[in-house]
Parts: sequence; C-alpha cells; structure tokens
Amino acid sequence: MENKKQIKYCDFCETKNATCICFKCNKYFCDNCFDIIHKLKEKQKTGHKQEKLDIFIPIELKCQKHPNDINDLFCINDKEFCCTRCHFKNLHEGHKLIEIYDEDSLNRENLDVKDEKERFNIISQRILGLKDKIEIEIKKINQQFDKTINELKSSYQKKYEILKNEENKLRETLENKVTETKEQLELYLTEINENIRISDRINKGINKFMEEKKSMIQILSYISKINTSEKSMKILEKQFMKTIKFKYEEKLNIINYEEIFFSGIIIPENITFKEINKTSFKIFWSIDQTNLNNIDKNLIKHKVEIKPENEKDFIGVYEGKETYCFIRNLQLSTTYEVRICSIYKDLIGTWSKIQKVTTLIDSSILIKSNRALEFLEIIYHWIGSKKIELLFRSTRDGMNAKIFHKKCDNQGATICFIKNEKGHIFGGYTSISWTSETGNKTDPKAFLFTLSNIYNIKPTKFVSMNCKNEVYHFIEFGPIFGKDGLDLKIQPYLNSANSNFPKSFQDVSGKGYSLFSSEENNPNFGVKEIEVFKIY
Repeated sequence: MENKKQIKYCDFCETKNATCICFKCNKYFCDNCFDIIHKLKEKQKTGHKQEKLDIFIPIELKCQKHPNDINDLFCINDKEFCCTRCHFKNLHEGHKLIEIYDEDSLNRENLDVKDEKERFNIISQRILGLKDKIEIEIKKINQQFDKTINELKSSYQKKYEILKNEENKLRETLENKVTETKEQLELYLTEINENIRISDRINKGINKFMEEKKSMIQILSYISKINTSEKSMKILEKQFMKTIKFKYEEKLNIINYEEIFFSGIIIPENITFKEINKTSFKIFWSIDQTNLNNIDKNLIKHKVEIKPENEKDFIGVYEGKETYCFIRNLQLSTTYEVRICSIYKDLIGTWSKIQKVTTLIDSSILIKSNRALEFLEIIYHWIGSKKIELLFRSTRDGMNAKIFHKKCDNQGATICFIKNEKGHIFGGYTSISWTSETGNKTDPKAFLFTLSNIYNIKPTKFVSMNCKNEVYHFIEFGPIFGKDGLDLKIQPYLNSANSNFPKSFQDVSGKGYSLFSSEENNPNFGVKEIEVFKIY
C-alpha cells in the first residue's frame, strides 16, 4: 500500500506538508497548526486526537466509491475512509469502523465554530497582507506609466517644434527664391524691351539718313549730265557732300548715343525707407554718378511709382529732381511695392528693383516703440497674416472687462498686445473666439509672447505645453491665458494683472512670470494699455 501515498498540504496554512489528521475536524494539519487550532489539552476531552499520517493513507474526504457521499467512517483494517453507503453494502464486512463525526454535545459544536473563526482570522490577515502588497505594486506601476507618458509627450513636443521650425525656414527660403527669380525675370524683360526700343530708333535714323543720301546722289547725277565746266562741277560736288554730312549728323542727333547709354545703365540705387508710421513713409534713393560725365545733371529727374502688393498696376506718386519724397494717405497694415526710374529729357531710364514696405497697424502700443517695424514683421510671421483690424483699445473704449467682451466676443482669431506700467510689451494669441461663458477652453494653436522685457531677450513665442486648457473665458475679467488663468490674467478693470507663467505654456527663456511683471519676485503688475486685434 506504500505506493498509494500522496503529498497533502495543511488545510490551514496551506504552505506546509500535512503531518497529521483530526477525524473530529475532518481536516489535515501540520504540527504547528494542530497545536494552535486545537488547544490540545482542551480538545482531547471532546474526542479530538492527533493521528500521524504515517499510519494512514491520506485521500480525498469524499468517498471514492460513492463520489456524491461524504466519508464519515474510517476502516482500521483497510486504513481508508468510507461512507455510510459502503457500510450498508458490506464493503467492509467484519472490519472495525470508526465514526469520524461525533455529534455528542453542543459544546463540541461551539468549539468548532470558534476554531473556524480563528482559521478565518488567520486567512483574513494573509489576504489583507496580499492586498496591501498588490496596492503598492499597482501604485508603482501607475507612477511609472505617468512618468513614461509625460516623457513621451515632452519628447514629441520638442520634435514637433524642431520639425515646425525647419518647415517654416524651408517655406520662407522657397518663397524668397521664387520672389527673387520673379523680380529678376521682370528686370530682364524690361531691359529687353528697352533695347528693342533703342534698336528701333537707331534703324529709323539710319533709314532716314539713307533716304537723304539717295536723294543727293540723284541730284548730283542729274547735274553731271549738264554741260558745265570741270571747275564748276567740283565746286558743286563739294557743296553737295557738305550738305550730306550735315544731314547725316543731324539725323544721328535724334538718336544721341549719350542719352541711350543713360537710359540703359543709370538706375536708382540705395533705396531706403524712413519715418514709417500708420499711413505714410519717406523714401530716399541715389544714382550712380560714374557715367554722367557728358550729361547735364540738371536735366535729370526721378519718377516714383507704387502699388499694393496684391494689385497689378503701379500708380505714379512723384516726379521731380529731388532724390527723396513723402508718400502719404496709404492703407493701414498693408504691404506696398515701390519702384523708381530716372528721366533725362524725354527718355525714361531702367526701373529699379522693386522694393517692399509695410505700413504699421493702428496700434498705439507698437507705434510708440522705436522697434515698431521689427515687431510688426515678427508678429506677421507668427500669425501667418498681414491683415488685422483693431477691435478694442482700453484707453479709448474703457478700462472695463465687460466692454472688452462686448467688442471682442465671437470675432474669431485675435491677438492681444499688453504694455505694463514699466513700458514692456507682451501678449497672447488665440485662434478661437472669446466668449462670455465661464471655463477653460482648449486651443492648441494659442501662444503667449514677449516683444520687450527687462532681460532684453529678443521677441519670443511660448507655445502650448500639453495642448489643453490654453485659454480661460470669464465675463468679469479681461483676456485670460492658461488653465484657470494661471499663466496670464487681466483683472476686471484692466489696469492690473498677475501671472504664474509657466503653467500651460512652455517657457523657453527660463525667466518665468518676470517677463510680464518686469519684477523677478512679484507676479502682480500694473497695466497701461491693452489692444486686441482681429486677424483675417
């Protein structure tokens, strides 16, 4: 029977091999658990007894011959468990059978209940210990997951910015190349047309000269047929040749090679623009004096033509001897193309290379800055448009948040310029409309920027960090940027603000809110002017 033995674990600790069995409990135990559960001295009185497993064959407690019945007997002779049905069928006839369950007293039942509670408590403590360990591991996994996600987001954002900058550089280079090529072609075409015009005039002069020469020869041939003395003939021929030479020189004067040289070579150069403001500018230029030795400089005039960048035809705005002029009454925030040529008598010289100049926007903040044109070009590049319109100016319309919302709500994309009490300029852009609703709004295209600051950092744009909650709308406040307004918040009366930048936007400068407050340890600051522009 030795080969039928099998390993059995303790029914209580479930980790150690069972060394004994209690028929009253109908359970297997290791020595330690048996002593703890049974309290040996008290249980022996009620029939609980420790039987070592080396004299028994540990098998399942359900009857092997009748699986639906529970073993409630033990056969000493066969050393195996059996059920009552086995006994009635005389399967162990003549053998000594011992009852496993003894319901002899109520005290035994109470003791069993108590034992089960102790066992339940042991198991419960083990489960709670496992639960704590599992919760700790889950927390570690969640922390590692969040860390990995944040690292991936940060890496993606950096790579996105690098690719975006490269794209903008390539786009700008290509546009400049196309514009330069177009201007060169236009210049070549103008020169070709001018050469054709000069060639036509030369041919016309030569043809007239040949006609005159032919007429003189015919007259001379006719006279030679008349009977005149040889001396008279020579005198007459000399007079005719003198007339022909005069006519020849007279016809060449119509062409005037000095004038032709002037019209093809002398081009206005060193064109500069000064005193640019909202609707006018002053333009200066000069001409190359190298080839003007044989030309009367007092007869040289200059012509200036201008047109908006997107229109076809140029319009003359100046013609005179001065090498500068004022151009006034232009459109706000518009790029114009300007060209200049020199005129000698009635000859028009070659046009200069087209120059571009942009008038300022209607911004009291930018116009008062000595870097207005530089700031404007940077802003146009950031927002991708040169057509913007003033919606709100705090010193003109009123220092009140509700007026701001009345004029700026539901207007689409806008850009806001702010000047603090120390004269530094900054602001923010949003591609979505302002509203009088309350709450955070997501606008991945939104950004903050600085144009001037206490650190003299060049104009810088600060893009979204997580592409979420970039602006905050609230009718009682002015423009608000960042989740819950933490990055930049304009107070209700628009004369003060505070900033905890950076929160929702990336600070590539490392200077934080002091870029806006102009103080290193103070997030609060006063506001002198706010302007909001609609972008088309």
